[in-house]
Amino acid sequence: MTQGSSAAFPALGLARGHVPDSAAGWPLLVCANGSVKILLMKKNLWRAVTETGFIIFLFYSNLLMGEFARAGMGQERGFVWAIRDIFTAINFGIATIAALIGYVLVEFVRNRL
Repeated sequence: MTQGSSAAFPALGLARGHVPDSAAGWPLLVCANGSVKILLMKKNLWRAVTETGFIIFLFYSNLLMGEFARAGMGQERGFVWAIRDIFTAINFGIATIAALIGYVLVEFVRNRL
């Protein structure tokens, strides 16, 4: 046990002024009914970064495949040209906005189920 919150939480078996070792370093949220919820901000942040990064990866891989499709110029001009053609600021902005929208929608569905 480490020193932490000054409130007593008998329902959780916590003595006054102590929090479990697993909660050390995490911010605590004390609810009105006396329960303690550990905010998992770091875990949620890493999940968001991972999921949006994966969506951005899928976006760029789809653009790259499009460059080498039958009508794409990648077959004629080569791989380096195709990479330069798809990695632009506008494409990155579109990918980022799409990834954030996708993340919000997936989290909404995840929380509803």
